[in-house]
Amino acid sequence: MANSGSRAGIAYADGYRIRQALRAGIHEVINDQEILNKINVFPVPDGDTGTNLALTLGTVIARLAETDSRSASEVLTAAADAALDGARGNSGAITAQFLQGLADFRPGLERMSPTTFAEAAKYAADFAREAMDEPREGTILSVIRDFAEELQARIGADPESDFKSLLEHGLARAESSLADTPKHLDVLRKAGVVDAGGQGFVDMLRGTVEFIRSGDRVALDNWAPPQYPESFESSAGEEIDLTHRFCTECMVTGVDVDRRKLREAVSALGSSMVIAGTRSKVKLHIHVNDPDKLFETAARFGKISGEKADDMRRQQRSSHALSHQVAVITDSAADLPDEELERLNIHIVPVRLHFGERGYLDKISMTPDEFYEELRRNPEH
Repeated sequence: MANSGSRAGIAYADGYRIRQALRAGIHEVINDQEILNKINVFPVPDGDTGTNLALTLGTVIARLAETDSRSASEVLTAAADAALDGARGNSGAITAQFLQGLADFRPGLERMSPTTFAEAAKYAADFAREAMDEPREGTILSVIRDFAEELQARIGADPESDFKSLLEHGLARAESSLADTPKHLDVLRKAGVVDAGGQGFVDMLRGTVEFIRSGDRVALDNWAPPQYPESFESSAGEEIDLTHRFCTECMVTGVDVDRRKLREAVSALGSSMVIAGTRSKVKLHIHVNDPDKLFETAARFGKISGEKADDMRRQQRSSHALSHQVAVITDSAADLPDEELERLNIHIVPVRLHFGERGYLDKISMTPDEFYEELRRNPEH
């Protein structure tokens, strides 16, 4: 689409164009997920950043397939809502919050100009940073911020920039920012890697830019999940002693969820907290030792759902172990001693239990003794 001025280029992004560009960027992340897992060393070297981003953005792909809206705002809102629903891990929650910022910047837009997008990206970068309890330099947040600042600088230097030129400059700045992440975090420098979440964001930008350059939809329509190698290398970095063992998440919904008070209430329970979302729907991510206490606290602010608690100690041991060529996955109905679980590299998925309107994660937020006691006294199960 030509600009009305003297130069040709992509002058606007409507819902259709945003949908195709997002799909291209997301597929790039999903195709790179195993590399992202291997370079995942911060905040915990548990080898799951690629998987978390793939799960987060995979929900966006599914939601985009259900909408044919031409409205930029409607497509961005659908993408942000899906990302929040599927958000996993620090990077997933931050990416969801960035998309939410893009959607919230100026509701009702049918089209976005390059200038409007640059302004929205700056708003979204700030929105994503506010979701973190303790923002750190050298992470995905740094890459997002530098990308957004480059867009604004480009528009300031050349107000007639089209989307292709604007995003190419933004990608170059993001790549430079990513290369600098080891300068800010010693754990990255020692492992000889860049930040995995930041790499995922750059992947998404790169996929978007390549699509804009080529306009080739064939690869998108014929896309299939990557084929995994027959053997895996261990993850980068070294195992660390964890202050908080469980990577815990839940959704909090209500009429008007007070995110500030929610943050204050749960911040003392753990670390690496991210609170993403809107007034009516909040995704809470935090590393804790007592998931049940977290869920009880969060329930004071709204209805909780989607409770999850991943054992990061076991995850990082597995991601660094080359002795195991096979991993067995079962649910928590398999009552095996902890020492046997670790010796045999058996991974447990907690069964979700419900008594009335209260939900639990078996053996994480409810012990077997508590389960049988609740079963005896509570008929609603």
